[in-house]
Amino acid sequence: MKIDNMVKLLKKQLFIGIILVIISVCCYFGAFKIKESVNSKVPENWNNLIANNNDSEGKYVTVTTPYIPYQFGEKEEDEVVSKYYLIIDTNFNYYVVRLTDDTYNDMINQYDDKGDSFSYELKGYLYNTPDELKNLVINAFNEESDSGLTTDNYNEYLGKCYLDETETPQDGIIGALNAVGMIIDVFAGIIIIVFFINNSKTNKTLHKYDKRDIEEEIGKESAIFYQKLKLYITDKYLVSYAGAINVIEYADIYWTYIEKVRYRGITTGKYVVLITKDKKKIQLTSTFKDEKILNEVIEKIHDKNADILVGYSSENQKAFAEFNKNK
Repeated sequence: MKIDNMVKLLKKQLFIGIILVIISVCCYFGAFKIKESVNSKVPENWNNLIANNNDSEGKYVTVTTPYIPYQFGEKEEDEVVSKYYLIIDTNFNYYVVRLTDDTYNDMINQYDDKGDSFSYELKGYLYNTPDELKNLVINAFNEESDSGLTTDNYNEYLGKCYLDETETPQDGIIGALNAVGMIIDVFAGIIIIVFFINNSKTNKTLHKYDKRDIEEEIGKESAIFYQKLKLYITDKYLVSYAGAINVIEYADIYWTYIEKVRYRGITTGKYVVLITKDKKKIQLTSTFKDEKILNEVIEKIHDKNADILVGYSSENQKAFAEFNKNK
């Protein structure tokens, strides 16, 4: 394989990273367009919908009240407090709404400023009223007066739904698209950072070693090529292009062994590790399952330089520590 082809494989990392960034941008754009369509939607008159028995979940509605809402209950779920209110429109029809604190406080402030001329338009999506919420409303009504409101006639007086201004039916999709975009961005960022690190290492290698000499070595019949490992074992060098292009001379290697990476007790990877005489640790190549091929690689490396220590043992650890002392 030509060195230029190895470089092209390396540049694919950058290409993949850019593609992922484009996908994440598409996710964000999709979320933005959905939110834009939600914000530009024209609300329907809630009272008219109830009058025509057409107040169904998912409708975007508006209702205007000249009175301050009456809070009759609240619910905490996943550390989020939902506050529910009763409001009355200009025709003295009652509605159940879920409001944010900001909206409620804004209504209070506007009422203080305008007094009897106060009027406030609420907009939001309709959701089916659950039995738990219906019971809270019925109790609130019956505590104030003998209204006769029951679960049987609830829909007749307050409709089938309540208005929620705190969320939209599309919030889940918008949140999912934004979350997917962020996750993709993380992976894209890692891939792009790894590319620049590998590209820098590759440039250093190609400045140190003559490209024609490397290609001549890997082109010899005596060169051993492990395609899956992206590794050449030549007469003069180890040439790896699994990440960065790495060229290692056998005389520079002091010790080699197989290192297993574990996560929560599960082996997630196996690597051929090279320890050089200048104390560098190089993860030469890796595999997930086939340890046999890694042992074969180590054997071939040892054949090129019989002085290289093989295997991770206390004896070799001590020998390497002693070697460093005497340097």
